[in-house]
Amino acid sequence: MDKPDKDGAHPVRKEANVSEVTSIKRYKRIDPQQARDGADSHKCLVCTETANYLCTHCEVSQYCSLQHMRTDTIHPKVCDHLAFLNRKQELLPRKEDREQQLKQNKLQKLGLASKMKEMALQMRLEDADQQAKLACTYSYKIYSDILGPSSDSSLDVLVLYIVCCIKLHQCPEAEACVAEVKKHLSESTTSTFSVKADLEKIQGLLQVAKGNAMEALSHFTKEVYFAAYAYGKKHVLATGSLTRLGSSFLQMGKPSVADSLYRKAVEAWVQYLEKKVFEHETMEMQSRFVDVVHLKTEAMELKVKLEAKDTLTAIYKDRRFAKVQTMRNNMAMTCYANGMFAYVSERYIQAYHFVNEALLYCKKDSWVNLTVAVTNFYKLCKRKGARDVRSFLVMDSNP
Repeated sequence: MDKPDKDGAHPVRKEANVSEVTSIKRYKRIDPQQARDGADSHKCLVCTETANYLCTHCEVSQYCSLQHMRTDTIHPKVCDHLAFLNRKQELLPRKEDREQQLKQNKLQKLGLASKMKEMALQMRLEDADQQAKLACTYSYKIYSDILGPSSDSSLDVLVLYIVCCIKLHQCPEAEACVAEVKKHLSESTTSTFSVKADLEKIQGLLQVAKGNAMEALSHFTKEVYFAAYAYGKKHVLATGSLTRLGSSFLQMGKPSVADSLYRKAVEAWVQYLEKKVFEHETMEMQSRFVDVVHLKTEAMELKVKLEAKDTLTAIYKDRRFAKVQTMRNNMAMTCYANGMFAYVSERYIQAYHFVNEALLYCKKDSWVNLTVAVTNFYKLCKRKGARDVRSFLVMDSNP
């Protein structure tokens, strides 16, 4: 092994293989004066402080310390892709060929940015917010370089980055990014209602983190307005705004208003997920008769799946632990919606748990119409073999 120099940096080996390329040893020190002069371009990907180390393979990833370099587990997955896209290419002699070459390179970069965004959404689903934040950093860097920082794609990733910062309790960094979003929106003449709804969402979440209930209520009210125009009042992507607004009213001691908003959100998800459960079963039936190795499609888009997770989980917790009886009256439908989401996500044990709880609430509250739907779903879960794991489930007989 080569000995580190006086600065602690390891020399770059010319014969390094792929594993060495993506290791923390393949970096170089950034000149301190150069880092100070280009403070905006030399920032650590993890903490946004002044960077001291640069990956010599992709020449994109920068870090302030070795500890933050080890923290970034996204870099090994994208280092080779970034190096390939950023390599210096010899332009073809003909003008038409050059244009085609540049266009192809641009499409490859946008494809990588989209892949990084999907990775960030997947990690948010798994509650790996730190890694999701890093994936957003790579995606935003590519989108802003090609499409510009004011494009909808760049702002969409930046909003996801801010949500990760808030989840990680990094409010100062989130505030700085919110100011950047506002600046880009003021410069853009084609900003959509969905982007405006996202801006109100992150501002509301930031106020919740600070403990400013009234300010959060104001932002969430505006978010509901913009989300209704962007997606439609009964669209599932608009249910998150209803849930956040309901949560604000609940904190202010108005459970009846919160219950009304929660009911609208849950009804939208029940209607959507019932179709998805049917599609899921149809695909499985087709896979038994079609001569293919494996037939499987993504049941839900990642963005919709993340919205379902955040919305249904928040409503379930608020209703389950509410001290006011009016908040608990619709627990049967809430459990039913959570069960269907778990089923579509192929988490059958969790689906079986929710459907059992939904049946208990149906019997208690005499939900005749809902009992039929829940009973049919219960039978579906049993056909999946969920009855074999009944002994592992801890059921609350008195919800």
